[in-house]
Amino acid sequence: MKALALALAVVAGACSNSSSASPDGGPGSGSGSGSGSEQPGETFTSFVIELVTNQTTDDAAPVAYDRFATLPDPDADSNNTSAYAGLF
Repeated sequence: MKALALALAVVAGACSNSSSASPDGGPGSGSGSGSGSEQPGETFTSFVIELVTNQTTDDAAPVAYDRFATLPDPDADSNNTSAYAGLF
């Protein structure tokens, strides 16, 4: 599942610098400026969902790997196969 999420993030590969998302992947979870700093409560799942649903554009720069490489991934750890169901 983590590989699928990583593939989604890489394929999506773009985000804006607006940060109006919340930790649950809705507005405010901010994929941000790519500075590598995590938002409080941000997980890999919330990052990917935010990226795909709110930040993906054809002309935005790809997100740097170090921006999401260290995010905790409890959905993969618990084998939560429905974590990304809302994207499909």
